[in-house]
Amino acid sequence: YSLYKQNGNNEIDLKEASNLFTDLGFNFNNEELEAIYLYLDNDGSLTIGFDEFLHCWEALATRKSILRGENLKLLVTACKLFKTFDKDNSKKLSLDEFKVFHEKLCTKYEDLDPFEELIKSLDKDGDAKINFREFIMCLNWFSV
Repeated sequence: YSLYKQNGNNEIDLKEASNLFTDLGFNFNNEELEAIYLYLDNDGSLTIGFDEFLHCWEALATRKSILRGENLKLLVTACKLFKTFDKDNSKKLSLDEFKVFHEKLCTKYEDLDPFEELIKSLDKDGDAKINFREFIMCLNWFSV
């Protein structure tokens, strides 16, 4: 991990993460790398800290990991969906951005939780924004 922190801080940016994954023998394409990066960046800092890196390493070591096979394809699809609603490119959905997503879902699925209840259950860090990991919890495609 320490070998890849080229920017002098204690975190890895997207380019450094790409180099790290390549050196570890993982050849993720750009879409996969972006989805993995969003997934790992649990605190929304747009960098991967050491604890987030450890989570990544554990995930990559598991055969049924979210970062492998079909789960990785779903993660990429979720990332594309997330980005369509992230209008300000903040890597987090504001409540207004998430509400647009929720309303589109409600037109297809009538049994969804009311918006306010969903926000309370998803917004784990209490910042009144939905990060990517919180977003994929809403999709319920895989356990996080």
